[in-house]
Amino acid sequence: MRATQIRRGFITYEMDEEDYRRQAVERLAALQAQTLDDTAAVQVAGLYPRWAAGVTYAKDARITDGKGNLYKVVQSHTSQADWPIDA
Repeated sequence: MRATQIRRGFITYEMDEEDYRRQAVERLAALQAQTLDDTAAVQVAGLYPRWAAGVTYAKDARITDGKGNLYKVVQSHTSQADWPIDA
């Protein structure tokens, strides 16, 4: 990523070819992660979306808490702020 200072206190960032390639690899890895069995999925928990309130999760979807823990949804639902993932 290339940073350019426009004026004092104002910097713009521009992605270069390597950044676009890395972004594509991360997307591919996340897509491939959806096909893994539970044992393999735990080893790459960082590839799954992080839990957020107000999101509709389908049964068997995998989500992470951002601390390396992976969870599998047992019942379709919409997440709530007062019912966190680790409750």
